[in-house]
Amino acid sequence: MIGLLLLKHIYGLSDEGVCERWVHDPYFQCFTGEEFFQHAFPHERSDLSHWRKRLGG
Repeated sequence: MIGLLLLKHIYGLSDEGVCERWVHDPYFQCFTGEEFFQHAFPHERSDLSHWRKRLGG
């Protein structure tokens, strides 16, 4: 989740945008620790807002 929040901030994406890009961009997946290319987002998209609140951002 931290990696997704970093990518979201770096590229100025919305929660939905970072999730969509993650599905299509192997570099995003590698940055967040995936070892093999995934064809579907592994979390609920609402998890990003949950984690952002917990981290205070």
